[in-house]
Amino acid sequence: MNNIVVQDNDGNYANGACSGDGKTVVGNNTIYTPTGRVTECGTTLAAWQAQGNDPGTTNHSYADLTDAMLLGYARNVLGM
Repeated sequence: MNNIVVQDNDGNYANGACSGDGKTVVGNNTIYTPTGRVTECGTTLAAWQAQGNDPGTTNHSYADLTDAMLLGYARNVLGM
């Protein structure tokens, strides 16, 4: 939860169980992919969210990610 995810490809993120007692529960993440296309459990992020999953997560393309933002995220993680 509350993570910044920068993927090197479009597609699936948050790999894990899609249903049942062991279902992966995530939310409030910011995802960057080359074109901003994100899928989760075999469907688009929007469709997955419409089913009540992954609340608050947003998807963006690399065009939305500046070098300064990326460095800021890294500094935050490293406590700099």
